[in-house]
Amino acid sequence: MNKGIVFFNVMIAFILVGLAVAVTASAQSVKSVKTEIAFDFRVGDRVFPAGKYLFESVSRTSDNLLRVRNVETGESQLLIAGLVNAGKRVSQPKLVFRRSAGGGGGEHHLAQIFLESGAWGFSAPFSSPPEQIKDEKNLAAERSKAAKAKAKN
Repeated sequence: MNKGIVFFNVMIAFILVGLAVAVTASAQSVKSVKTEIAFDFRVGDRVFPAGKYLFESVSRTSDNLLRVRNVETGESQLLIAGLVNAGKRVSQPKLVFRRSAGGGGGEHHLAQIFLESGAWGFSAPFSSPPEQIKDEKNLAAERSKAAKAKAKN
């Protein structure tokens, strides 16, 4: 058998294997979870009304770029999320909310997003509402005044 033909067949085989790997990688589905949330919630500085939402990774090259989309209205927000380890394997996708202290029961803040089973998920950016920041600053000022008054006595 001619060495040129063997070399040509080997090169074709490598090209076909490379194409198969590329097609498989691009055919992987985007990680996502669709759910109904029964309460208003905050992601960063934005408040989302209760409703049906889709949480999905939007980039195959950067796993921490996520989209939160209201399925009913189509409104969405992109967010850059950090990585978080659940400490144990979660058996199914889940969302974790934190509830802030405040009048009227506080607000729900999206804290963690697990798009698939496993130990790794995403941490959503957390922002305190302006009134909570104001209350915390007022409390700090009052404590400082009380400490100065106590020091004078």
